[in-house]
Amino acid sequence: SRGLGDVYKRQGDKKVKVAGKTDVNNSITVNGSTVIVDGEGNFQTVQVLNDGDNTINVVASNSFGNNNQMQRLVKYISQEPSPSPSP
Repeated sequence: SRGLGDVYKRQGDKKVKVAGKTDVNNSITVNGSTVIVDGEGNFQTVQVLNDGDNTINVVASNSFGNNNQMQRLVKYISQEPSPSPSP
């Protein structure tokens, strides 16, 4: 049974794309929400980030009840606007 591969990458402001590959018969949840696994075992979803620390929890479950879990911490830091130059 295949585990979880690279699971996330940055996608624009305050969002992270969570994607990977697993066995086609596994079910995947990301932060408790079910994610569709395609016929080749690929899955993906987008998670909205809060300011500061965000935990992304991915669980793959097979038909025998075995789970493989992966957690990643994503820290979102909002960028402060650049200060205006003084005259």
